Amino acid sequence: MKNLIDLIIGAREDKRIWRSLQKKAAALPPDYRFVYKKMETYMMYYAGGDGMDIVDLCIGLVDLFEGAIAEGKPVAAVIGSDPAAFCDDLIRNADTWTDKWRVKLNESIREKLKNK
Repeated sequence: MKNLIDLIIGAREDKRIWRSLQKKAAALPPDYRFVYKKMETYMMYYAGGDGMDIVDLCIGLVDLFEGAIAEGKPVAAVIGSDPAAFCDDLIRNADTWTDKWRVKLNESIREKLKNK
């Protein structure tokens, strides 16, 4: 029963964090908002587990954008000429589906071949 309660409370907290992030992103200027949404979508494809690693990265991205806006920088000056590479650098240390698949593949092959 305790696990069920923890799951429900955790899910509520995750939703609260997500809604707060979406409000902050919606308040960005149009160019920043457009770039953020595109990057968010790109990074979500890599989300692993419950996706909170990627949500944390998105929170950091919004914070970065807010700082750049305060300094008067255009979004292109922040992300550079290769937005996908920028995102790849952000997600490099996140828990991703490909990481989970890689571990699962290695474990299954090791298990099958361990006695040979």
